[in-house]
Amino acid sequence: MQSLLTPSTHPITIPPHPTPEFKRRTLECDVIGVVETWLTDDISDAELKVSGYELYRKDRTESKGGGIILYVKESLHSELCDDLTNSDFEESLWCKVQSSNGEGQLIVGVCYRCPTSSSENNARLLELFESANRRSQNSHILVMGDFNFPEINYKDNSRCWT
Repeated sequence: MQSLLTPSTHPITIPPHPTPEFKRRTLECDVIGVVETWLTDDISDAELKVSGYELYRKDRTESKGGGIILYVKESLHSELCDDLTNSDFEESLWCKVQSSNGEGQLIVGVCYRCPTSSSENNARLLELFESANRRSQNSHILVMGDFNFPEINYKDNSRCWT
């Protein structure tokens, strides 16, 4: 894998005629994760297709908002990890990606944790990470997304109290 793109969008729009900037940014990426897609089942996969990429999606079904998409370059062999994707954590999507030379494997997860996530859902997120770690024995793990933890200072890994 060479590069990643993880936009958060509100709602997602993939232009029918992508701009040069959109093409440039996506062509440089092997994996693209998108959170807060706000998609519903009345939007077909064909409307979301990006040429040269395999599309994985998981829409929020219980309420408005949320949702996740994962695009993986078609030149990389990828497959959905059903056991991780269908975990008890509210919103995540996981797949296994084989490197183009077949020598390496990457478990990729895209997660969306809403700002009002319960302590039970937070515990399920940690359990999900532990499951992904156990599953990835001879591979690497990449987790991306929006975790909505504003009290974490990511510059120095400290917790900010407001």
